[in-house]
Amino acid sequence: MSNEYMLLASNRTGEMQLYTFRFRDGQMVQLTEEQNVVPFSSVLDPVQHRVYYFAGRTLKCVAAVPWSPPAWMKDNGSAVKGGHVRPEHYDDLALYLKTWVERYTKEYGLNIRWLSIQNEPSNATDYASAVCSFQELNEVAVRVADAFEEAGLSTLIGAPEATTLATTMNFMNSMSREALEKLDYIPTHFYDLAPGDLERYDLRKFSKPLLMTEVCDACGTRQRAVMPSAAPSCISVIL
Repeated sequence: MSNEYMLLASNRTGEMQLYTFRFRDGQMVQLTEEQNVVPFSSVLDPVQHRVYYFAGRTLKCVAAVPWSPPAWMKDNGSAVKGGHVRPEHYDDLALYLKTWVERYTKEYGLNIRWLSIQNEPSNATDYASAVCSFQELNEVAVRVADAFEEAGLSTLIGAPEATTLATTMNFMNSMSREALEKLDYIPTHFYDLAPGDLERYDLRKFSKPLLMTEVCDACGTRQRAVMPSAAPSCISVIL
């Protein structure tokens, strides 16, 4: 297994950067010296979706996660500051995500291997975000998984992509049997990760692969020290 993984990551303004993540010390290293580079626009270009200007590497697969559904689906009418998806738009959201995956798979040739339903569903932030209660995420997960299955898509569906392992455990414990059976993996962030958290919040009881999608690079030595021991218990995004 490689000790370095390529990933696309955005800053708080939504600009995309290309990084490597080094497992040995938890550092993320930008792959270009240019400032404010936005490789994502080129990656999704229908003609050029090779990241050839970064060490000649090619984008192999994508882990996708929406930070907010379209504003018209939400009760606050905005893509920012949280807001809930209105129940009458759950099927619209499922169709929206399915259509996005179909288009970028068929037209742009990308392998959308993983799709997480909502980024940090318990956080209403000033940037793009949406809030889901346990029951709301449960219902949306069922609708999205059913839409992808009916379309014959191989993309794996995951939830909850919560900020911490504790919050992830709370969401998972509230999932219905139906929703749990339909989820393919558990995406989570490793913020505030402390030694012993992987055992304290042991998600293996759900018999789903665990995908760590965000970790803080500036949260002190405690977090970086625990990451290597966490590695066998989770999957990293490989691009």
